[in-house]
Formats: sequence, C-alpha cells, structure tokens
Amino acid sequence: MYKNLLALALTLFMSSTASADFIDLVYIKGQVGMALTTDGTIGNSKVDYDIAAPYPVNIGVGVYFSPLFSLALEINYETQDLEEIPDTVTNDEKKEVSGMLNLYFHLPSLLGIEPFVGIGAGFTKITIEENDYDTDGFIYNIGVGLDYKLSGFLNLVAEARIEDPIEDLKLDGAGSLDREDLDYTKAKFLVGLKLKF
Repeated sequence: MYKNLLALALTLFMSSTASADFIDLVYIKGQVGMALTTDGTIGNSKVDYDIAAPYPVNIGVGVYFSPLFSLALEINYETQDLEEIPDTVTNDEKKEVSGMLNLYFHLPSLLGIEPFVGIGAGFTKITIEENDYDTDGFIYNIGVGLDYKLSGFLNLVAEARIEDPIEDLKLDGAGSLDREDLDYTKAKFLVGLKLKF
C-alpha cells in the first residue's frame, strides 16, 4: 500500500514538472527601486534617514523546482544618506551589501499576470562611511509581487518587501557608538526584468 502511495506521489510530481506550464527552469533577474527605512535607532537614539536617497540594485539567479515554487539567490547593494547620527557629525552615508536566499510561491497566471509571495533570509554587511563604523548580521524579508509576461522568455517583475534584522546589529568602530545596537525596518519597492532559460 505504501509503495503504491509513493508511486502515485512520484507520478503526480513528475507529471506536474513535465507540464506545459513548467518549461523554463532557470532564470536571472535584475531590479532597481527604492528603500524606505523607518524605526531606525542606534542604541537608544533615533536615526533620521533621507528617504530620497536609497536606490537599491538587486540581481538574482533562481530555479523553478515545481510549477508553484522557485528558489533564488539574490545580491542587493544600496547606499543611503543618514541625516542625523547621535554623538557624531550630522550627516553620513550608509552602504549595505546583502545576500539573500528567497523561496517564492507562484500563484496561477491570469491574463499573463502571475502573483507571487516570497520569504527569505540572508546576511548583510553595513558600513557607515564618515564615522568609520561597520556591522554585519542576519536579516530576513517577506514580500509580494507580480510577474507580467512580455514574451516567452522575458517577464516584467515588480515586488514590495519588508526587510528587518533577525536581531539588532552591533556597530564596530573606534568612536562613542562602538558596540551600540543598530536597528531598522525597511520597505523595498523593486521593478525589473526576469529572463528565463
């Protein structure tokens, strides 16, 4: 009986992966957008972020392992102006490079538009330039988006994400903020192209 159930499950999986909707296994994507940072703090002091400055660049390589699910490795780079940092000079620039492994759940397509939901986790490296601080740690994100089919191999992709450190990041530097916690919540809005192979 168990062998029959296993055989049935394998048959259903193989038939789904071989369906006409599941032809394009691998994809690459590139996106640009805007990142809005809120609730920023260093230690017990609030940090003001310049919301006009951050323009993240996101690139990724992904693979579909069923018609409904894909897994993508993504690299993100962004810079952002800091309007005020406690106990330091007034202005500075924050640079961030992060790598994320994201799992996407793709809903059925309607009129060429495919909604999706994503969740992932990864690692980030942050540098605060003028004041010579840096930190790194683990982050997570959750988001929603839309794929719009432009051709048989090219999609327009737009998504919104919420990104947050898994735990507060510790600043490392020679100044008064050494070992203080850096915390934030970030909303990202990205648009770009997905090329399927």
